[in-house]
Amino acid sequence: MKKLLALLLLLPLIAFGRERFKTILRGTVVGRDSKELYVMKPEDAMNRNIDRRFVIPVEDGKFEFAFEGEGMEKYQLVFLDEISQGYLSVSLHFFPDGDVVEFTLYDAENRDKNKVDGVGLNRAMNDFEAEKERLFGEETEKLYGELDPRRARWRRGSRRMKS
Repeated sequence: MKKLLALLLLLPLIAFGRERFKTILRGTVVGRDSKELYVMKPEDAMNRNIDRRFVIPVEDGKFEFAFEGEGMEKYQLVFLDEISQGYLSVSLHFFPDGDVVEFTLYDAENRDKNKVDGVGLNRAMNDFEAEKERLFGEETEKLYGELDPRRARWRRGSRRMKS
C-alpha cells in the first residue's frame, strides 16, 4: 500500500517532467556568411540528425529566435554549415536563464571574441571562464604547446566566453 501511495505521489512529477521555459535568443554574426545556426545540447555535438525546430535563420548578420525547452541546462549555438561539414570550429555555450540572451558570434579566426550576455547562470559561467583563464591560461597554453602545437592553436581559439 505504501508503494502504491508513493507511486501516486510521484506520478505527477513523472508525467509533467521538468519546468518549461521560453527565452529569446538574439544576436549578431560578424565576419562570416552562414545562413543558419542550430541550438543543441553539448552532448549531441556529433549528432547529424538536425531537429528543424531548433534551426535559427541568420539574415543580414542578425538573428532572433524564441527558444522553448524544458529544464534549465546548458545548450550551445553552432553554425549549421559546420555541422554538415562534420566539424564545429565556432560554438558558444549558454543557459536559457533570462527573458533574452544576447550573442555576438565571429568567424573561426576570431572565435575568441565570441560572447554571450545574459543573467544568472550565463554571468556566473562567464565569470568562471574568466577566472579559469586568469589562473590557468598560460600554463594550459604551454602544456598544449608541448603536447601538440596544432592543438595549442585550437585551444587559443576555443575561449568562448568573455565577461
